[in-house]
Amino acid sequence: MIIINSNNISNTYLIYKFYNINDELLYVGITNDIKIRLKQHKQKKKWFKNVDKIYISNNTMSRNEAHIYEIYYIANSNPKYNIDYMNGGKVNFMLNDLIFEEYIVGKRRKINIDIVLNMYNSGKSIEDIASELGYSNEYIRIKLIELGIIKRIQKGNKDEQFEIFINCLKVLSNKIYFTIDDIINMFSDKYKCTYKTALKYYKEKFNFIIDKELENLGLVKISTNKEIKDKYNINVPERSYPKIIVRSN
Repeated sequence: MIIINSNNISNTYLIYKFYNINDELLYVGITNDIKIRLKQHKQKKKWFKNVDKIYISNNTMSRNEAHIYEIYYIANSNPKYNIDYMNGGKVNFMLNDLIFEEYIVGKRRKINIDIVLNMYNSGKSIEDIASELGYSNEYIRIKLIELGIIKRIQKGNKDEQFEIFINCLKVLSNKIYFTIDDIINMFSDKYKCTYKTALKYYKEKFNFIIDKELENLGLVKISTNKEIKDKYNINVPERSYPKIIVRSN
């Protein structure tokens, strides 16, 4: 537990995130005492009963730094129960992603490591293992890290998910046109996760940077009309006008 005795003490704040059982982001906040903050939420927020998983940043920071990250994650991730900073627009600059670890309240039932290893070695993704066994993604990831099966992505290194996302854009850029759904499906296949998990990554990590990355590749999102549907031979219902991604020139 972190106890603050002076306003002059810095680097004592962390970011926390609440998720429900379906991995939907419920709330993002900052605190210098996670135990007290959880108690406050439990006493005051009716929706707290829906919290299934809690993640905290594994590095602390000053209150101002934490406040900047709080706005950054809320504005770009759209948590269900945050109110402040939701209507000011997305934050279009990039911050180094913080590393989050699951915060366990009380004792967790013992996990069968042999079952986890067999599932992982059979080609199942961390997300699918977690879903089948009833644990969080991060808990399974930590166990595999502890066993030396996978390596933790260190701060400052390129994020594996981001690399896969960019590679999907590059591959799809060879098509006459493609959609956001095509990106999510390809990411799901490359990252070996479910469509639902891939959609979550897109909404929380990639949605607010995609326009810039498309521009770097000479691509652009456009809204369709009858003329564009005919031009690109887009086979969708007559009254449907999806957004597509095409070459900007």
